[in-house]
Amino acid sequence: MHNKKRLLTGVLAAATAVTMLSPGVDVFSVVKDQNMVIAEAKSKEPSKTLSKKGYTLKWKEDFNGNKLNRKDWNVELHEPGWVNQEQQEYVDSTENIQVKDGKLTIVPVKKVDENGNVSYTSGRVTTMGKHDFQYGIFEARLKVPKSYGYLPAFWMMPTDEQLYGQWPTCGEIDIMEVLGGSPTRNYGTLHFGEPHKQDQGFIDLAKGNFADEFHTFDVEWLPDRINWYCDGKLYHTVTDWYSAKEGQGKNTFPAPFDQKYYMILNLAVGNSWAGMVDERTDFNDRFVIDYVKAYQKKSYDTKGIKKPAGEHTDATPVDGKNLVGDVTSDAWKFDTQQGGEATTEVKDGAITIHTKKNGTVDYAVQLLQKPLQIDKAGNYTLSFDASASEARQMYSEVSSPNNGWARYPAGNVVELTKEKKHYSFTFDMTGETDKECQVEFNLGQQSGFNEGEHANADVTISNVKLVKNSQGSVKEDKTVRANGNCVYNGTFQEGEGRLGYWNVKKSKGAKVSVTNNSPYKRQLKVVVRGKQKVTLSQGGLPIKENSKYNVSFKVKSSAKKAPAVTLAGKSLKVKAASSKKLTTVKTTLVTQKSLKAKDQKITFTFNKPGTYYIDDVMVSRVMTGANLLENGDFKDGISKWSPYVDASASGNIKAENGKVIVKVDNAGTADWNVQLKQGGLALKAGKTYKISFKASSTVARKMKLAIMRDKGDYKWFGGIDADLTDKEQTFTATFTPEADDNDTIVCQLSMGKYGDTDTPASTITISDVTLVEQ
Repeated sequence: MHNKKRLLTGVLAAATAVTMLSPGVDVFSVVKDQNMVIAEAKSKEPSKTLSKKGYTLKWKEDFNGNKLNRKDWNVELHEPGWVNQEQQEYVDSTENIQVKDGKLTIVPVKKVDENGNVSYTSGRVTTMGKHDFQYGIFEARLKVPKSYGYLPAFWMMPTDEQLYGQWPTCGEIDIMEVLGGSPTRNYGTLHFGEPHKQDQGFIDLAKGNFADEFHTFDVEWLPDRINWYCDGKLYHTVTDWYSAKEGQGKNTFPAPFDQKYYMILNLAVGNSWAGMVDERTDFNDRFVIDYVKAYQKKSYDTKGIKKPAGEHTDATPVDGKNLVGDVTSDAWKFDTQQGGEATTEVKDGAITIHTKKNGTVDYAVQLLQKPLQIDKAGNYTLSFDASASEARQMYSEVSSPNNGWARYPAGNVVELTKEKKHYSFTFDMTGETDKECQVEFNLGQQSGFNEGEHANADVTISNVKLVKNSQGSVKEDKTVRANGNCVYNGTFQEGEGRLGYWNVKKSKGAKVSVTNNSPYKRQLKVVVRGKQKVTLSQGGLPIKENSKYNVSFKVKSSAKKAPAVTLAGKSLKVKAASSKKLTTVKTTLVTQKSLKAKDQKITFTFNKPGTYYIDDVMVSRVMTGANLLENGDFKDGISKWSPYVDASASGNIKAENGKVIVKVDNAGTADWNVQLKQGGLALKAGKTYKISFKASSTVARKMKLAIMRDKGDYKWFGGIDADLTDKEQTFTATFTPEADDNDTIVCQLSMGKYGDTDTPASTITISDVTLVEQ
């Protein structure tokens, strides 16, 4: 239910001379069954029947009462536009959430006030904190609304979204989604990242639809694979995914799908995927759920699970060759979606796109070639000739689906004229090497793009070239992590054997491993006997000269001794360890005035016989001042801050010279689509707080700063709506909480789309963010 971007519903090649083309379907492999058409994005397995052999029913909800059972269900409340440009407000009302005759019915409601203002309400219920599961079969029997603009969903999210990081790093399992207006197709999707990636399959009914009668939807979630079923028929399988925070190492497979998840049922009314409410939307439609069930096996074998071996990818040569085929060849595909209608004509070495309707998104009318390999740290030039029958805009770019649909060059709007011109754009590939990139010419329309009176003007394109100019080094120096830690993988969740970034040396017979009892309790385990010795070290730490650092880690040891620890060439004084429970060891260190590369290292030495457990290794620079926000002056880059750019937006966030530079190429669909935030804050009742920051923008625009909860009701405590100009300004505000609160309070700077306004591409500069108790 998070943003669904670029769901390619059909493609067809542009053919040879003077041929008029319309889009067709050629994306998924299709398998026909008696009553349904099964389409899989990746799985090559034949259709199978769901088997519950070995499973036990753990929980079920038959909705036999006359109201929602609050011991089993929560009702979530959210404002319109909270995600995916959804038009409805989620409310707690029996008008929207009804239990009767053994069914749960979620009812969309349209209201018009005395001034003629229209609003919509709907329902969203979850089992979070009441019925949470790790692995199993999750099933619902239901009927969906039929008409345009609705998006009913049966899906799952992690109970602890902060364990691996916010969406999409935390993962999401969509069991059932059927778009209103297209009630014969159901989607099953797995979301993960960062950057965001989705693996999606779908199933088409050959007879009937999902609105006229009940159908059963299941997901079978196993440690090493996830299977989707409709009416007992397998239609999609995923065996490969990843979990990583932007700029950090990947958590060890099968993260994030190795933690507890809960179930969600909701009905979205008008949104960026299913379309907005219009005259086709019938408010007599209903989302009806007959039952929900959860099954589990007695146990699951999670030992030895490994991520499927990936194909090694060598960088492509720098040889001046054109990486794309002639634009008139069948290497190019033409596609329309999201309301777009167009045809193409090929003549005299050029292709002309005749647009009838340009849809609701920039890629509603699209010419593309894929797949293309674009290498990390490679430098490329995209060039072409183009003209239009009247002046209009077009997007021209290389997009990278495996890097969250990042665009290169980002936000590359081309101003077309009647005169044929040559266009050339050079860019660096900053994401990971992606073999599934595509060159795109997007001729659709969306807010702030191609909105002129000639937005449907014909466009002619020729002489398209993509050339690799050079290949840079992909080696990157370590930087301070977003939580301020100079140590990578201090929680032993990343890399092979969960020992990523660590170097291990051990005597014969000594043992080093990471426990795997639970994703919430993983620890380094070291066993030494007699004269055996183990060293665990990590070099290249981004520690500064002549600076004070806090050092901490958790330890338990049967020897009642902590390991010896050295940092920056100095031995640290650490207290004895408990033999019964993990205890936190804390100490401080001031680094030398001059640091050599060999000193930018931390080493643990285990040379006393015993069994040791280590976790949460942390080395963080001590910040000074009364600011409740750490590194608000950004002298440590974006340490302590978490940057995020949603898949619906594009841009990047970096820090240099004590300022944060936020390049917003596409502001997305909501203010939070581009954000920088810091958590771990606490507020005291009756105390007055002052928040302040400095900011400017290359173009006039708005942004937000909010002090708020980062989960649950997302309660807002105080904030600033800032009008930015090209001159740096200082923005301040005060607020006084009514009660103590330390429940995941964050300071969030939001730089995505502001309200209903057009938010232009911009570069925002931010500095000196402070939160001070007065």
